[in-house]
Amino acid sequence: VECEQLREIGCKNVAYIPVAYDPAPLETDARPAPRARLVHLGGLGTTANRVGLERFFEVAWPELSGTGELWVVGDTGQATPALASALAGVNCTGFVRDLGAVLRPFDLHLIPWEQNTGQRTRMVQAFNYAQVVVAVRASVAGFPEAVDGRNCRLVERLDQMAGVVKELIDDAVERERLGRAARETFEKYFTRQSLLPRYQAVISSIR
Repeated sequence: VECEQLREIGCKNVAYIPVAYDPAPLETDARPAPRARLVHLGGLGTTANRVGLERFFEVAWPELSGTGELWVVGDTGQATPALASALAGVNCTGFVRDLGAVLRPFDLHLIPWEQNTGQRTRMVQAFNYAQVVVAVRASVAGFPEAVDGRNCRLVERLDQMAGVVKELIDDAVERERLGRAARETFEKYFTRQSLLPRYQAVISSIR
């Protein structure tokens, strides 16, 4: 988004290159669980995580409560009293160093933040672990690689998220399709090997 804004004001030599990550191990024969977990990743010391999760509990969770397990991965020590009360009824893991222990392939990875305030790096991690991102479109606007229906599901408003979750939670075939497409996107755009040519192109353009 910032890249496009800079071009709009006349900056000519502007390039977008995302952060690179090491690929997570993924078994080629991995299969989805019959029913997906719902996953929210990120410590609540970050405004986007804390406020996004508060809004999720206010807007979407009442329609989903009882539909599936919600796992909140990350430090919850800075939750507000109201959010802490809501978290008491779900699975909170605390900080997890090895995300492979909690991010199962083809589970639903929720990004309920409603603002376009930069990149949500958890989206890339979800793609890395072949999870199915269900996000408010504004929250991942910084990632042109996220394409609704191809490698994730995007909603315009948070009150639409519950409906998409209900569509996918028991649809193992569709979750596997989206999760594998997400992993392919990760390998194509977010590894060091895939990004080196883009760095080389930028360096060549300023010589």
